Amino acid sequence: MTTRFTLSPDEIEITAIRAQGAGGQNVNKVSNAVHLRFDIAASSLPD
Repeated sequence: MTTRFTLSPDEIEITAIRAQGAGGQNVNKVSNAVHLRFDIAASSLPD
């Protein structure tokens, strides 16, 4: 893919979350993963 697109920051939702799985003492204390949401149908990307 050689075509580049630029997205507005308003089209992306980024949330820090607690990852699942083994994590020792930090498992319930820190956000150690990122959940990124992007709605392709509502985006400004060309058809």
